[in-house]
Amino acid sequence: MSIKMRGLGIMSGSSLDAVDAIIVDISATQYHIIEKVAIPIPEKLKDGLRQSADLPLKDYLLLESEYSTFLAYAMLHNFKSDYDYIAVHGHTTHHFPEEVISNQMVNGAILSALTKKKVITDFRVGDIALGGKGTPMVTMAEKHLFKGYDYYLNLGGIANVSIAADWSAYDICPCNQLLNYLAAKVDLDYDAEGKLSRTGKIDSNLYNALGAFSYYQEPSPKSIDNNWIKENYIPLLDSVIHVPEALHTSVKWIADQIDGSLEPLSVPGSLFITGGGTHNNFLVEEISNRVQKKNISVVIPDLDIIDFKEAILMAYLGYLRISNQPNLLHTVTGASTNSIGGAIYNVHGS
Repeated sequence: MSIKMRGLGIMSGSSLDAVDAIIVDISATQYHIIEKVAIPIPEKLKDGLRQSADLPLKDYLLLESEYSTFLAYAMLHNFKSDYDYIAVHGHTTHHFPEEVISNQMVNGAILSALTKKKVITDFRVGDIALGGKGTPMVTMAEKHLFKGYDYYLNLGGIANVSIAADWSAYDICPCNQLLNYLAAKVDLDYDAEGKLSRTGKIDSNLYNALGAFSYYQEPSPKSIDNNWIKENYIPLLDSVIHVPEALHTSVKWIADQIDGSLEPLSVPGSLFITGGGTHNNFLVEEISNRVQKKNISVVIPDLDIIDFKEAILMAYLGYLRISNQPNLLHTVTGASTNSIGGAIYNVHGS
């Protein structure tokens, strides 16, 4: 019988829409939600995080301290229940696995000192040191906590897929990072339900430009760096004149990339979709229309899983780290073996 713990998982994705945090009772195969909250990120801090990869070292470290302090007080102010530990992903600023580099901005010592809790962070670099990509990480939770489906699709800042047949996974393409950037051009945080996207039409030039990168011909395992998106896609989107057309085109392109990622498999089954993009009805319809031709049925879970799956994941990875069990799968990342990822900060020693 596995030991049960109570963990607080924190995830802020690349789209920076909010910090998702959840307290769960968790074991090796089950979880139960105690409290959850989506915490808006102050605009000034959000702007800093967007520019974090380009900052001088001192400014970077000051921002990391500010972000970590924000997270600590957000946890203290928003949760009433007690918990055993915090597991936090941090904001990815640099991800170059070929050079054994992956940095997720967060200072675990600050978070531990202010919350007086054990903090686990820095989950990726052990896997990368073993020759892996350090991501996707979510497959471990899909295998043990959300089992029963054939394919798992996360529509976050980046879309990624996991395949249950061999528990492989990889990043497919930019997703909400593109859609939210375009929506911001017309003063929207995001395109609610995909309503604006529906009004547009295909821009074939933009469609072709979105896919004109060698990444889409590379074999898995593979992962996408946020800075790669910033360098290659943001200039492309900055040239956009008609936002509805650009959104419509981007949705169609994302759906095609997702459909294409399943094409070589040709195995009927179920596709479990989560992440912020699941709220984009137009995007989900476009995906559904494509995959149903492969006899793949789309499964949309309840809102807690859609919105907090990755926060639950972080709590689970922290649980496995404390239990000294592998929490990253080499079949997903390409590492030489499964690894136990995560650095533990416990500055109060309790």
